[in-house]
Amino acid sequence: MRKVIFVVHGMRKGQLNETLTQFVAQLFEAEQMDYAMAFLESETASLPTVIEDQVTQGVTELYLVPLLLFSASHYYEDIADSLEGWRQLYPQTTFYLAQPLGTHPKMKNWVASQIARYLDEMVKDTAVVVLAHGSARFNEPDIALETIANQLSTATRPCYPCMVYGKLNYEKILAELPVDH
Repeated sequence: MRKVIFVVHGMRKGQLNETLTQFVAQLFEAEQMDYAMAFLESETASLPTVIEDQVTQGVTELYLVPLLLFSASHYYEDIADSLEGWRQLYPQTTFYLAQPLGTHPKMKNWVASQIARYLDEMVKDTAVVVLAHGSARFNEPDIALETIANQLSTATRPCYPCMVYGKLNYEKILAELPVDH
């Protein structure tokens, strides 16, 4: 028996996890997919708990699909680093780990579609800032966002990659933007 586990950041308290669960259900309502939701931040549906529940139900193949933008601390430390432990704990189960969403080739297309939604409202030569969470310890998010922004930049509409954390700090980059943007 196979199962997909969508792994999202979540929150330990509040309604965000329920909101995220409903959002994922809407995303995949047209798909015939057997999946469960796990949260990196949750007191009841943590990833280890959901994995244990699935193995107890007889699942023999688990596909861990992180609904995270980029590879950074949550991907490496909360998921990938724990994978070998789960494999040893549940040898009857085969685990597969997908890459984060930001590494998917369609991510650039999605960002482009979001920009396109507002093109009519933009004045000529308006710059676009593509903002993500980022990481001070991992450079993969910076590289991925720079790649997306560079691919979407045009001569009249440059795209600037910015992060809340890390070397692409949004405050620094916004302060350095040319005045005509």
